[in-house]
Amino acid sequence: MAGSGAFIAPMALASVAADKQPESCIGCHSCEKVCPQTIHIPEELKKFATKMGR
Repeated sequence: MAGSGAFIAPMALASVAADKQPESCIGCHSCEKVCPQTIHIPEELKKFATKMGR
């Protein structure tokens, strides 16, 4: 998160419901099964939440 992302990301997260925040992921991997880009979503959410100090 460099540049404007360091400012915009916290503001964007503030508008997301608590149960939809990155740290709310339960790691079930069901999202990976339907991701057309084969992104390891739970791992990425965990990294993002850590970067955000959560």
